[in-house]
Amino acid sequence: MIRHFAHWKDPLLVMRGSGARIIGMLVQLVVIARICGTEQLGIYSFALALTTPIILVCGWHLRQFMAMDANGWFAWKAYRDLRNISFVGGALVLGLLCWLWPTAQVHMVLVGLVYLAKAAEAYPELGHGLLQRRKDFAAVGNSNAIRSLCGTLGLCVPLLLQAALETAVMLQVVMLVAVCVLVDRRQVAPLIAGWSGRSHNGLALLRRVWALGIAAGTGGLVAGIPRLVLVSYGREAEAGILLILLNLFAPASLLIAAFAQSNGSRLADAGVAQTKAEWSARLRRCIVVGYLGTLVNGFAAWVVILSLPWILGQPFDVSIWLVMAFAVAGAMQSHVSFVGTGLDSLGSHVVKLPNLLLQGGVLAVMCHLWIVPHGLWGVVGALALSSLVVLSTMSFSLSQRMRSHFGVPS
Repeated sequence: MIRHFAHWKDPLLVMRGSGARIIGMLVQLVVIARICGTEQLGIYSFALALTTPIILVCGWHLRQFMAMDANGWFAWKAYRDLRNISFVGGALVLGLLCWLWPTAQVHMVLVGLVYLAKAAEAYPELGHGLLQRRKDFAAVGNSNAIRSLCGTLGLCVPLLLQAALETAVMLQVVMLVAVCVLVDRRQVAPLIAGWSGRSHNGLALLRRVWALGIAAGTGGLVAGIPRLVLVSYGREAEAGILLILLNLFAPASLLIAAFAQSNGSRLADAGVAQTKAEWSARLRRCIVVGYLGTLVNGFAAWVVILSLPWILGQPFDVSIWLVMAFAVAGAMQSHVSFVGTGLDSLGSHVVKLPNLLLQGGVLAVMCHLWIVPHGLWGVVGALALSSLVVLSTMSFSLSQRMRSHFGVPS
């Protein structure tokens, strides 16, 4: 029994801050919707969908790469330099994108502020990778809880005092930077000195992780495409509703992320040790947890939705069938995510990229075809179809990689 619980201990520690993070994000969305309206929430959703892929690319998935760096290939300086330069470059790319895209140009100030908030939130992730490598999952959970609380207060308090949304996001940035300096930096500083790596070259690190970053950014873009398309067609209110729906599934998403983070380094260790049975059993357990967690989350989300009209002070007309359809599509996407984690653990970082680009292409086409006539049901259909396509291709890639790595039929 103790050994069985050990499989769950690390993910639960990673998720120590997840409760605060889920509640915090939902509180932020509710406050924005109630004070500013669902259309303004839809514009905020657009800003998140536009900036998140850039932040993910600029992070280069360094947290997971460091956590899986069992051989100690790169020193802290290489990780730090690549992260810092990338975030500055991401801001320049975002500015160019806002200049070229009229929809983004109209909301440029809010988009820029949301980018700063997301960057401040993502900045400590590299230190969390070091903590994961040291198996200190409790510290990761505590940091996430503190950041969530401060970020929520920084955004919601100004809105409740009738500040503009742009002002509220600016104050949220200040709060997140303060947490990074006062909490995360002090927490990680003693571990940096003890981290040994062979190379200090950030460019060499980039050559190793570029596909990981592009894949992560593509994954973020895939998640945001429906909202970008909705706002492009002038359906800001539906984009706001979609953002609330997605965040009602945050518990399942965080469970999936926690299992990927806590099992990623162990999968990598099993791969290095050539213990195929342990590697396969751990990956199967993660996939099962993803399906069960997402489907159970669907029923819980419906219960919350019943109270949303009263909380928001306006109608929130979403049927249980739409919610459960979102759950099925989300469960399929969790399978895709864990297959990607399996590929990462075996050092197959490049193969995920064409699969995710395929998923993004299918999703974008289906959203343009189905959103106008079918609304949110069109979003669900596009998500499910694109997940099914990429799941089949990535599963084949994983099968081939297992055969090559372990030297036996998979």
